[in-house]
Amino acid sequence: MALKDVLEDKKKKRTITIVGTIVIILVTAGVFSYEASSIEVKEVIEEEAVETGEAGEEVPAEEETGEHEGEEGDDMITGTPGPIIKFYIEYSFQVNENARSGTVKIEWSTGKGDLDLYVYDPQGNEIGSSANSGFTGEEIVDLSAGDLTKTGEWTFHVIHWGGTPVEYHWSWDIYY
Repeated sequence: MALKDVLEDKKKKRTITIVGTIVIILVTAGVFSYEASSIEVKEVIEEEAVETGEAGEEVPAEEETGEHEGEEGDDMITGTPGPIIKFYIEYSFQVNENARSGTVKIEWSTGKGDLDLYVYDPQGNEIGSSANSGFTGEEIVDLSAGDLTKTGEWTFHVIHWGGTPVEYHWSWDIYY
């Protein structure tokens, strides 16, 4: 086989591979299409952040780790079947000077929907995200002192890709 024929054969195979991939993507998009036509948010339930001390007793987190700020709550996000449309609920929290670490987290029952988590500084820059594929049941963004240099009101978005209603638990913790 001449070099010209070999190169032409490779070109044909590459074209077939690309076309096949595009077809798979289009079929997958059609199968997983949803439309978010409504969002329902339940009342937020705030609780004190706690950690387990010796012998299983609950100790407020700030006593165990130094100065600490945090909140947590429960919400629900819903949608109805249709084309894929992402929608989100936004939460905000305050970061003060000398923050040394932090965590933002969402948890939900696995198999109940796909949620993603994105964290933004006061200027709206994305600082971290957790967007595992599939129905993992948990997304966590850890923040270091280097991430937390900008003080002010930070936000995080819980993103839902439509479809199945999802009840989830959210929390954020900043340590100084």
